[in-house]
Amino acid sequence: MNDEHPRSHHSLKILLPAYFHFQFFSLPSKFHFMKKFVLQFSLLIFAIFGSFNIFGQLSGFYQQDFEGSFPPEDWQVINVLGPTYYWQQSPYEVYSGNYSVYIGSAIGQGEDWLILPQFSVVASDSFSFWLTAESLGFTDSTVILVSTTDDDLPSFTNVLAILSDGVNYPPVANLYQYHAYSLSAFAGQDVYVAIRNRNYEGDGVYIDLVSIGSQLGTEITHVNPVNLNFSSYPNPFTKSSSLSFSLDQTATVQISIIDVMGQEVAELCNETLSQGSHQIIWNASGNSAGVYFYRVIVNGNFSTYRLVKLD
Repeated sequence: MNDEHPRSHHSLKILLPAYFHFQFFSLPSKFHFMKKFVLQFSLLIFAIFGSFNIFGQLSGFYQQDFEGSFPPEDWQVINVLGPTYYWQQSPYEVYSGNYSVYIGSAIGQGEDWLILPQFSVVASDSFSFWLTAESLGFTDSTVILVSTTDDDLPSFTNVLAILSDGVNYPPVANLYQYHAYSLSAFAGQDVYVAIRNRNYEGDGVYIDLVSIGSQLGTEITHVNPVNLNFSSYPNPFTKSSSLSFSLDQTATVQISIIDVMGQEVAELCNETLSQGSHQIIWNASGNSAGVYFYRVIVNGNFSTYRLVKLD
């Protein structure tokens, strides 16, 4: 388990029937103390567990790791095109734990949706997840959409992110990458977030550890929090290549070499480094010619860089 991504199988929920909701909040003023008690109790639950759902709506911080039943409670799985495949739980390619969620490549064209429960947004909230592809080289895309009205598909008119093969999918198959996007534009609104995958007999996508909100009031800041100024020379190279980078703050740095099959072939760094310039040399004399990738993780933030070894 990655300590930077605390996990909970299900968010705690406080669910009250609509009739009780109406009757309770319509009580005479002499029962005001009862209203106050319930509201204070709800805030206490939020402080302890980090998220709560009053009358079917999430807020605070919610994370889904797909370790329980599928689809998760209050999630929707919708198939629009390509009935051969649909979003499903998978044990085959996971970022953490035993399961992820997977959409296979449809025969012809496929369009499939995952819709999260409604969430009440504050300015510090973000939406994040880990994604990898089963294969590459197709015109597939995964789009993150937001609806501020309801969970009908035509209502998802706000595009939060567009991920596509050859642009910002992982550079090699079966290599997870982290994505996080601010929801500050929707602060004060109740929203639905959807993950829409479209494929053309293509990639197949795995997603794991989907998070929304702010954990304990702290904004998720996994997008470029450290300036790396990363470079490698020579590239292409024959025997060794030097990795140069600088940190604008002290950071925990992990650097590995990954081959085109997504396998780690060398670990070059796994330690806390100070602010300033650093250089690490990869001696690849024992490795075959071909394309490799630096997998760089700084304070839990994921990046990849391509390099080529010649004969």
